Amino acid sequence: MRINAENKTMDMEVRDINYIMPAYVRSYKFYNKNELPGKIIFPMFPSVNVPGTAGEIVAIPIEYVIPLDDIAVEIAKDGEAVAEVTPAQEKQIDDKDEEIKRLKEQLAELTPTGGGGDSRGGLHEAATAEREIPIPFAPAPEDLIRQEEEADPNLTEASPARAAFADEPTPEPTQRIPKQPPGGDIGAGQPLSNMEARDVRHEKLIAKDLQPDKEINESEEKPFEKEIKRDEAGKPIVEDKPDAVN
Repeated sequence: MRINAENKTMDMEVRDINYIMPAYVRSYKFYNKNELPGKIIFPMFPSVNVPGTAGEIVAIPIEYVIPLDDIAVEIAKDGEAVAEVTPAQEKQIDDKDEEIKRLKEQLAELTPTGGGGDSRGGLHEAATAEREIPIPFAPAPEDLIRQEEEADPNLTEASPARAAFADEPTPEPTQRIPKQPPGGDIGAGQPLSNMEARDVRHEKLIAKDLQPDKEINESEEKPFEKEIKRDEAGKPIVEDKPDAVN
């Protein structure tokens, strides 16, 4: 396509149509069992509707000229100075765009956002908050009785919990101290050596470990040419096989 700013026109080339139409031909082949169309009927549309600067729909007129017209020849000569992108170059550009898109997605996953669950940081915070929810422990029998008394100080009828422990003495409340080892408090332990933060080096090692192993060709394997025997005491003795090839 040539942009003619002087005349305010878009001058289309043949390769522009060759670039657009294959997509429609592929759709035709999809619905007709991979068969090519015998002809393409292209009505001579008088204009094309496009959105304007203020959002309104504007009809831009189309002027058709024959291939041997002076304007068509001039457009073709100007287009020859611009090299056409080859399929290999187009594929290389598409692969680079896909790689940039994939890197952006990985960067978004690794960058904490401070909230929400759409990134690794948000998921980590949500999981941490869930782990910090206290787990209720089963109360002791004396705690059950004390809770009943606090709930109703004028309680005269024995409850099932009080009746179950009526014959047992109520222990005096004491401060519960965790049991220490015989040698006393040993202090805080040492963290494991593999608990450091993961970085790019770890990701490369993991990717290397996940690669499929090389296929083993059994025809290239050498037979084991050693023989294991045991002496009178039962100790193993490794000897060469009689038919081993040196």
